[in-house]
Amino acid sequence: MRKNWGWVLVIVTALFPIVLWMLAAPINTRFTSASVSILSLSQICALTGASFFAWNFILAARLRWLESGFGGLNKVFVAHHTFGGVAFVLLLLHAILVMAQYLPISISLTGEMLIDVSDLSKNLGRLTLGIIMTVLIITYYFPLKHNIWKWTHQIIGAALFTGFAHVFIVPSDVANYLPLRYWMLGILLCGIIAYCYRVLFGKYLVSRYKYTVTDIKKFPNNIMEIVLTPTAGSMQYRPGQFVFISFIQNGITTEFHPFSITSDSSSKQLSIGIKRLGDYTETLSSLERGTEAKIEGPFGRFYIQKNHHADQIWVAGGIGITPFLSMIRSQKVIDGGKVWLFYSVNTIDEAVFLPELIAYAKENEDFILILHETKRNGYISAEIISKKVGELTNKEIFLCGPPPMMKSLREQFVSIGVNNNVIHSEEFTL
Repeated sequence: MRKNWGWVLVIVTALFPIVLWMLAAPINTRFTSASVSILSLSQICALTGASFFAWNFILAARLRWLESGFGGLNKVFVAHHTFGGVAFVLLLLHAILVMAQYLPISISLTGEMLIDVSDLSKNLGRLTLGIIMTVLIITYYFPLKHNIWKWTHQIIGAALFTGFAHVFIVPSDVANYLPLRYWMLGILLCGIIAYCYRVLFGKYLVSRYKYTVTDIKKFPNNIMEIVLTPTAGSMQYRPGQFVFISFIQNGITTEFHPFSITSDSSSKQLSIGIKRLGDYTETLSSLERGTEAKIEGPFGRFYIQKNHHADQIWVAGGIGITPFLSMIRSQKVIDGGKVWLFYSVNTIDEAVFLPELIAYAKENEDFILILHETKRNGYISAEIISKKVGELTNKEIFLCGPPPMMKSLREQFVSIGVNNNVIHSEEFTL
């Protein structure tokens, strides 16, 4: 429960306006007829929808204090997507119900609500919903490059400003009941501040470290390890965490992308592991030594801490080996128990870090390395792991790799009785 307090915080603060709305007028006056009842439901949808919408921008601002409330930044983004969908549905229902309130009276009045453009507050509401719908349709139906996709999501911030104006201009309980007015003012302003902090003025407000690319190690199968040296203060991090990096070089976009750290946490130098898979990572093949890099972080909760069990199972899928490299290089592995590392690759040629892992296993008898080739043995599974390890319910499990692999393994582990709280993973679909 402690690591899920973020979900509770968002839901409670987004639903609390309903309580204030109920105090703004006698509840028996809210549902005196079909038309009044529909209006009341539309108001509830508007208040909660606007609150969830504001939270959507707060969750997207990459605020590190929120990580503890959701169990990692990846789960913060899951909440961001979830509450964003909830907000859109509620705001759409609000618009539909506002028109539907006139159906019991007159169909022509309902039509007038749709086409009447003389009311500024209604126009602001239409514009807000229109912006949200346009962005969602474009991103859902059209394949976009990451930088274009990111740009469309930044545009949606305009809907926050028009929605804010709509809420406070339209005649409603927000205008007439001060506690509700102050509450909505507070939560919407928090959303606007978060948007300004991250999107409009992030270049000036977000704390970032300056590093320089000092080495580029290229491996087979489009895998690279980039070594960076700080030009000013170095960043402190835990093995297993990740950072957002922007490289300042012609031919490479300056947008920030997440990469797992592979370096020893006691070193001032920082290294990251990359596999060239998409448009952006492909451009990194032209990266040169001496290139300036801006780094934001560290982020993530994927690190060894005071866990439930001393024995651990690590499952790495392909380039998902990177956070485990940082743990090994930082000597943050054994804490009175054993570690089984399952290194899952399509073929042995893809296991470019295998020599280092073998050397480490030879020096540490409590570190057991198992190479799994999916082309020969099929996908890694809980059954395969249990045959090598034995009992799974008394182990701490760390998963890093392709999201489908992690999702499948988590479901398999839970189905055989492993507590979901001892399964750790961080995945990004940004």
